[in-house]
Amino acid sequence: MQVANKSVSEFISTEQHINTQNVINFLQNVLQQVYAESFHVDMQTVQVVIKAQARASFNSTDDIKKLSETQALAPQLKTKIGQLMDSAI
Repeated sequence: MQVANKSVSEFISTEQHINTQNVINFLQNVLQQVYAESFHVDMQTVQVVIKAQARASFNSTDDIKKLSETQALAPQLKTKIGQLMDSAI
């Protein structure tokens, strides 16, 4: 399926990125307001910057193995990855 020359996965990824950026912008604004009110300063003088983390990219199964060994993967995700690997074999 194509959505304006993008695959569905690209479209969803773009939507997720936009949603993430919107949440970040909202949180920056809230933090600026809270800081300004808490310290009785003009909100225009407060600047809060939240940087989005880059999405994880996996280049090989070794990357997934390392994440699993460091307990960085949720148990449900480990199970799902295991099922995908089993079905690929």
